[in-house]
Amino acid sequence: ANAGDGVTPSPQDRARAIHMLATMVGGMVLARATAAAQPALSNELMQTLQTQLTDWLEDDTPSPSGR
Repeated sequence: ANAGDGVTPSPQDRARAIHMLATMVGGMVLARATAAAQPALSNELMQTLQTQLTDWLEDDTPSPSGR
């Protein structure tokens, strides 16, 4: 749904979107912060988050917090 089209996401969908966005932003911050000193950790962070987020989208499962 596009903004302004009159469709309002359910509270569960909104919470899931917020959780996924926070996971993406937090993961990027952590990966960039560790990239110079520990590139293997940086790559592991990105791979782990990519896998988790993809699983959430494919399975249509709620976030681990159950929201």
